[in-house]
Amino acid sequence: MVDKSRMPPEARFWGEQEMYEYAIGAIVEESLPSELNQAILVIDGEPGKEKFVVRLRTWASRLARSQNRDRIFKAIVVKESRREEGLQFADMAAGVIAEIAEHGESPYESYVMSKIRLLLDLPK
Repeated sequence: MVDKSRMPPEARFWGEQEMYEYAIGAIVEESLPSELNQAILVIDGEPGKEKFVVRLRTWASRLARSQNRDRIFKAIVVKESRREEGLQFADMAAGVIAEIAEHGESPYESYVMSKIRLLLDLPK
C-alpha cells in the first residue's frame, strides 16, 4: 500500500513506470538484500507489457548496482490476475488491508486471515 499523502507533489504527474519505481524503491529502502533477492515480483497486467517490464528490470538493475546488491528481485514478471488465483487472492488481501487501515475493519478480514493461516501452516 502506498500512502499517497507522503508522496512528493510531482507524483500526481507520474505515469505507471514512475509509480512502480517509487513503490519498489520504498520497499527496497526498508529491506535487507537477503529479504528480496530470491523474491519474484509479479505485476498484474495484460499481455503486451513487455517493454514496461524491460524498463522496470533495467531500473531495478541500476538500483541494485547503486546499493551494491547483486540484484533486487530474482525475477520481475507479468501475470493476468483473472487467470492466476494467487494474484486474485493477493489483490483481495491488499484490499482488506487497505480497508482495515482506512476504516479499522473489513468484512472479509476473517476469511483472508483464515487462508493466510492455512498458507503459513503448510509443510515445507
